[in-house]
Amino acid sequence: MAYSNWGGLVYCNDHALHGHCDATPRQVLGLQSEYASYMQHFVETAGEDKPNPFTDMYHAVVGDEEAGVLVCLHKSYIGAVIAFDGNGQPVFPDHPFGWTKDWEAESGTFRVGDIAIEYSSGSDPECIEVSFTDALGRQWRGTSGYNMGEGFEVWG
Repeated sequence: MAYSNWGGLVYCNDHALHGHCDATPRQVLGLQSEYASYMQHFVETAGEDKPNPFTDMYHAVVGDEEAGVLVCLHKSYIGAVIAFDGNGQPVFPDHPFGWTKDWEAESGTFRVGDIAIEYSSGSDPECIEVSFTDALGRQWRGTSGYNMGEGFEVWG
């Protein structure tokens, strides 16, 4: 369900993933206690001016652990990018957005490992769209923006 007037949509191979919308990465990944100490360490070392990407709510969480990356969308920007190393441990790659919520751009591509992630605001400045193909060949796409998502439109 979209909250406030903002929402998101996530698809993998054109299959709607309702559990990836208005969710935290922790919920999407089903993170258990083995990550609890890592998440606590991140919170303690990140500082108050940085979000906790595991527990912050996003309108769309695009990707999964098997994809090797999560692109977390909030309103009309990319809020966080979480990648996974060869051991399945989360890492936070450098990406052009840093930890700012002020980033907005019309379109472009950035890489996380071998994955090229395309982003665009399309024709709507109150929207962000991302898409990528993971190493398994699955096509991911997600959108976050104003007046969209469950509660605003029917999607499937």
